[in-house]
Amino acid sequence: MALTTVIIGTILTNTVTGLDDIILLKLGIVRGPCVGFCKEQTTIKSVSGFSDVISANITWAYVDVSEPYTVLNTVNSMRYSDIDLVLLLADVDYHLNFSLLLDKKTQVLQWVIPSSNEADSDRVSLNNCGSSSTFMSLSENNQDTVDICRTESQADFNYNNAKGRRQYEPTGNALVDIIASIANHLKWSSTFVLTDKDDNLDALVHGLSAAGVSVVDGMIPDISSPRFERDFLAMIDYAVRELPNITIVCSMECVRTLLKKPFSIARWEVQRYAMRHMTRWLIVTFGDHSAADQLTDLETNLDNVVVIVIPDKFVRKSFLNGEDVQSYIQGVLGDIGSSYNMSEYNHSNTTIKDLTLAKFVSNNKVMCRWVAIEALMWTKTGRRFSTVGHVQESGRLLTSGDIFPNTKFGFNGRELLVSTNVWYPFVGKHENMTFSGFCIDMLDHLAISLNFTYRLTMPADGAWGMQFENGSFNGLVGQMERNEVDLIVAPMSIQTNREVVMDFSYPYFYEPTVMLLKKPDPSDKKWRTLIDPFTTTVLICIGISLPTVSFIMCMLEYLSPYYRGLPDRASMRGLHHFSDAFWYLYGALLTQGGEHMSDAVSGRTLLSFWWLFCIVMMATYSGNLIAFLTVTKEKLPFDTLSGMVNQDVYKWGTIGGTAFIDIFKTSQQRTFQQVWDGLSRFNRTEKDIFSFDPEVHISKVLSGDYVYLGDKTYNEITVRSRKECDLVLTKEEFIPLQYAVGLPNNSPYTRLFANEILSIHESGLLQIWKLKHWPKRSTCYGSMVPEATIVSLIDIQSAFYLIGIGIVVAVTVLICECGYSYWEKRTGRNTFVAKIIHKHTKRIM
Repeated sequence: MALTTVIIGTILTNTVTGLDDIILLKLGIVRGPCVGFCKEQTTIKSVSGFSDVISANITWAYVDVSEPYTVLNTVNSMRYSDIDLVLLLADVDYHLNFSLLLDKKTQVLQWVIPSSNEADSDRVSLNNCGSSSTFMSLSENNQDTVDICRTESQADFNYNNAKGRRQYEPTGNALVDIIASIANHLKWSSTFVLTDKDDNLDALVHGLSAAGVSVVDGMIPDISSPRFERDFLAMIDYAVRELPNITIVCSMECVRTLLKKPFSIARWEVQRYAMRHMTRWLIVTFGDHSAADQLTDLETNLDNVVVIVIPDKFVRKSFLNGEDVQSYIQGVLGDIGSSYNMSEYNHSNTTIKDLTLAKFVSNNKVMCRWVAIEALMWTKTGRRFSTVGHVQESGRLLTSGDIFPNTKFGFNGRELLVSTNVWYPFVGKHENMTFSGFCIDMLDHLAISLNFTYRLTMPADGAWGMQFENGSFNGLVGQMERNEVDLIVAPMSIQTNREVVMDFSYPYFYEPTVMLLKKPDPSDKKWRTLIDPFTTTVLICIGISLPTVSFIMCMLEYLSPYYRGLPDRASMRGLHHFSDAFWYLYGALLTQGGEHMSDAVSGRTLLSFWWLFCIVMMATYSGNLIAFLTVTKEKLPFDTLSGMVNQDVYKWGTIGGTAFIDIFKTSQQRTFQQVWDGLSRFNRTEKDIFSFDPEVHISKVLSGDYVYLGDKTYNEITVRSRKECDLVLTKEEFIPLQYAVGLPNNSPYTRLFANEILSIHESGLLQIWKLKHWPKRSTCYGSMVPEATIVSLIDIQSAFYLIGIGIVVAVTVLICECGYSYWEKRTGRNTFVAKIIHKHTKRIM
């Protein structure tokens, strides 16, 4: 068609006689190597409206475009050969900087967009495509160098070639090539395609499938229908769950309908509610103006929206052949000739030449074949479009960054409703509904990292999340079950029954459960000081050993042949009498000597081993006695859960509405069942057994005979913060708890928050927050003050008790002796007095 136009124009010019031939321009055209017949000189003529013949002389140059030096040298030589304008038609794979040429009188236009065959990105410049997708002129001034589509705000873009994926091969259909190329660049493996035209849908399905992108397709509902929003949301429900990448091709009116008004999505529609942040919307429409020009005052609540407006008349000329160039030049000459009377101007006058040169530049709309890629961004004044790149009709991309930049901004400042509950030191509540604590610091960090704002609330019942008989929950879990809140940030533990109605992130804190009780009063057992160094078993063994060894000693002395020659030995006092042996061994046990001593070898042997036994016993006893007098021994009535349930003095309780209730109530472990039985029994008479306030339980513990079952952190801090060392934790830990952030059931955000909390773990921030909010004192105040231990009267009261017991026993024995003596006197025996006289007589003799 172009060749026919040139021929017809030439014939018309030759048939006109008597007309002056005005040479308007001398053009130089540089193109690739010659193939076939190539002209060196060409004259293009056109008849003006004032019966003048105007012409342009063309000088052709054929060069090896792979050599930049050759191209620049050829262009430079043309500029020094009286050439008015140089046109570079070479399809080069590099960027030529003509500003390096010394002489700037001759203009140079590069009319072919650089292409790349290399894997690495090229440097390509854009000119005047701006943020609009219309084909504007390349230059409005007299610049010597006109680069391809350069914007004012962003001069340089990088050509991005998606590495690791096969290069997309254009099909010739601009719509398909643009969408398939962007999907390939974004590494989409699947997309949900919606369009309002069947022919577009078929072409897109085939083109995307050929590019390796699986497609689920559908037709957009009638936009004029009042049920449009409901039908549209119902259509993309599958896409929201399975295909977060959504491609929409429809008219500008359809796009306005989608973006002018936010979708009415309730919080309980978890997947749709997350659609705003999780989906990627690639919208392609048609028109002669940019998205920024046509789509204003947007209220859409979708975060990631990219709009590409393809012009209705997409020019496809490439200027890679001489016929197209000659047709274009003849058209410019015809426009000039029809607008001006050439005979009125002197041939040497340069005014018409300048007008023609300006016409070449201003009418150069066919050169910018790039379409703007516009992303919907947040600004201080609202949602506005911003150009993030350009795409050519063949699908070639020029981007300065991400096509969906909002994905890097997390939730893009969206406000989330966060529920919490007071539990020191994780969450503390102050005036004006302000909070602080470990969890609040973590929430602030999450808000900054994921770019969201939040508003805090609390459950009306103050509970944490206990399951009722009908399967529903109260407290925080109940709020999430009913989708009343977006997030739960509190010391709430992960439990199996809770995971049925909500999701949990990666745990941020691990917490065991312990028992808190009041220390027994050490003064109550000070009277046992003398017997406490030995256990009851040791004391019993000593009590058995003393009479047993006494009896054996008596028998050894009685049977030993060493004493057989002594007359009247039976009437003599000695170890062969049980009473004398007993008192002697008893005295040795207390490191005291005795009156009688064994003369036989057998008796002395037994005594030597008894003395060793006494040394060991007394050394051990003395050491332990000193320790008991200087160090208070805290012996709990029980230190295990089983020990607690097997006694009948102490009662126990826990926080109501928590996971402890569900665990104790539904557990199959015998001990936990006994704990629940006790809780149920105590609750009948004391309603504060399940109080939500931990201070109520602490008060009951301080009043005595009560055990509080709760998390270790709170109990440990309670013990440490008291000046009186009157509370103690048992060593046994049970019911390990894992605190995590709560999210709606099957929430797409679960992994996002889990990964962020995992990074918090790795960064060490949790330990920093713990040091910030945990009390600085590690023990109670009394144990931190070093002082010398003074033995008080109450510490050795048992010694005085022992003296009193001795006096009582001695008086009792005296009464018995008097009674026995009186009885002998009455019976006339009087043997007791005779024995005493005999004993003393023997001593005198």
